[in-house]
Amino acid sequence: MKHKNIIALLVHGYMGTPFEMEPLAGPLEALGIQARMVTLPGHAASLKEFQKTNYADWLAHVEDEYTKARAGAEKVLLVGYSLGGSLALELAVRHKPDGVVTISSPVFPARAMPRQSRDWGLLLLPVLRFFVKEVPMRPGRPESREIAPWQGYEGVAFPPQLYSLYKGVTHTGKRLRNVSCPLLVVHDLRDRLVNAENALGIARGVSSEQLELRFTAVRENVTSHHTITTHRECREQVAGFASDFARRLMEQWAGE
Repeated sequence: MKHKNIIALLVHGYMGTPFEMEPLAGPLEALGIQARMVTLPGHAASLKEFQKTNYADWLAHVEDEYTKARAGAEKVLLVGYSLGGSLALELAVRHKPDGVVTISSPVFPARAMPRQSRDWGLLLLPVLRFFVKEVPMRPGRPESREIAPWQGYEGVAFPPQLYSLYKGVTHTGKRLRNVSCPLLVVHDLRDRLVNAENALGIARGVSSEQLELRFTAVRENVTSHHTITTHRECREQVAGFASDFARRLMEQWAGE
């Protein structure tokens, strides 16, 4: 049986936009997969709108998009970058997608010992969120954006929203054993924003019999090595990892 109706939901990261996922859409569509970009609530809108949302809103939206896709497709894949990948894992805990791809995704955003985040502020979020609603931050450097293009909100951090993210992805990380679908985990070895130990933690924690772990090895020392979906050194490699994974799944499905 050949499955002709396959949908891949592409989910971007925290404070980002679907721009992060565009390099993956073309290779997936070349396989005959319908690539649907998901825009998380409050994103690609305004900072005011963003502050009205939190992890629960983002998850509910992706779950709603998954339900719609499941109703009209024979197979549904979830492909997520950073927060988007963590949301995809949570859906895999709750449902049974036909495959999941996570890219630079956290399941334990910060640990004190050993330190696995470059930002100690994450460890203060449980208290900070009650007193500070936003914190000015230095925007990304132009040379960094040139190497790894990105679009989204910057120049400010929001402790309440960050805390909701922290709690949400950590909760997923504790329930990874409930993930049993085919899974591809992609990460850069020197990701300075989400330590690569997260990728290993995902791989160790899930129950998926079909599991692939792929690492990129960005050489430059300008960016955080986190936005590998658009990074000029590895965006084609990352898109290739995802499309090759999807192609192998399609070959299996064709034999069903």
